[in-house]
Amino acid sequence: MTTTIVDGETKTGLQSVPDPGVVLLFAPSLDAYAPHVHALRDGGQLTVGRNEGQSIAIVDDASLSREHAVLRRSGAAMSVRDLGSSGGTFVNGVRVPEATSVPLRYGDLVRCGGNLLMCIERCPQYAGWPARARVEPLLGGPAIEQVRRLIEALAPRVVEVLIVGESGTGKELAARMVHEHSGRTGQFVPVNCAALPESLIEAELFGAKRGAFTGANTDRAGLFVQAEGGTLFLDEVGELPLPLQPKLLRALELGEVRAVGSDNARRVDVRLVFATNRDLGDEAAAGRFRQDLLYRIRGATIAMPPLRERREDVVLLCEHVLARIREREQRSFELTARFLEQLALHHWPGNVRELERAIGEATVQATVAGSERLARAHLRDEIRAADGAASGSSDALAAVAQPPQDEAQQLRAALERTGGNVSAAATELGISRSEIYRRMKQHGVKAEDFRV
Repeated sequence: MTTTIVDGETKTGLQSVPDPGVVLLFAPSLDAYAPHVHALRDGGQLTVGRNEGQSIAIVDDASLSREHAVLRRSGAAMSVRDLGSSGGTFVNGVRVPEATSVPLRYGDLVRCGGNLLMCIERCPQYAGWPARARVEPLLGGPAIEQVRRLIEALAPRVVEVLIVGESGTGKELAARMVHEHSGRTGQFVPVNCAALPESLIEAELFGAKRGAFTGANTDRAGLFVQAEGGTLFLDEVGELPLPLQPKLLRALELGEVRAVGSDNARRVDVRLVFATNRDLGDEAAAGRFRQDLLYRIRGATIAMPPLRERREDVVLLCEHVLARIREREQRSFELTARFLEQLALHHWPGNVRELERAIGEATVQATVAGSERLARAHLRDEIRAADGAASGSSDALAAVAQPPQDEAQQLRAALERTGGNVSAAATELGISRSEIYRRMKQHGVKAEDFRV
């Protein structure tokens, strides 16, 4: 697909293309919810620039040179080369020297002027960018779309669901979505097991009769009863004390609960959804979690992907968070490619929750600086330190660090290995025949010197 952006309007042309390629995540005049996918043929190339003849042409971006950069593919290998642009081409925040082709890996970020691209392995996953990407409660592209589809398949079934994932990945949002698609008419009742005092957990879950313990002045309905006909969400279920776990197992198996201080059990119709950021298999092996309870709650498992594994969603999430801030503060904060690149390169141990906080902090810093354009300088030091830290980018960064004169050595080595076969050497280097001839002429390298 070719993309031309003129005055904020996009014109596209479809072609028959293979899977790998790049997705244009951000351009100043591009809808943040509608990234454009460009597949890269084996042996082909994609050009980026301000001229309309480029594969990715953004004609109204003054920060982009007319012919800015070219991306190439040979087999599974992809590379990028700066074409002498005035503003430079960057891979994972590191500038690409002129006359140097830098190898790329899937997930690498390429910034050209004010525009941000990402290398992707399977273009069909990104084609059209799922229309539901902006639909709450779960926001996100291909990775989150898989989660949404799994939830929709599991929600109507009578099965317990275990949601696993790091803190801040949206486990409660996923649980709410399970409830919303279940068809159940009762309430969604969430509880964080780690936040309940150990002495009161049983009463909180199952209820308590008046006089059952000090302070129990009235009968108390537990959370199971409150969730009657609906969904009870037990977050951080791995924090439940061992003595309480058999009682939870009994409630699951028999569908009934016994209030503290009561001799009678009560039937309840409740859907249980659990979540944890622990490995419950390891917890069970260590004796901290009952194996039989684990078997029961793991009826179906939903794994929430961490933000660092779906960095394509950073633009979407930023725009979503900023929309709320703009409305609340009546300000016109603007995103920039450099700001988004820095966010996408960060590891995000706190995931989406941490990202939201970082964006809020950046808008405060921008306000103090008298600006509404969010810049790298408005981010915390640990986020700004993420340049070149993208997963799997070590080869690309090593290549960036090489001085341009190493290119002649690379040419000679490739020609020596191929016995002076220029076409084979070009394929090995991931460049076209015309490009290898240009480089050979530039460095004074002759193919006949390597032929037997």
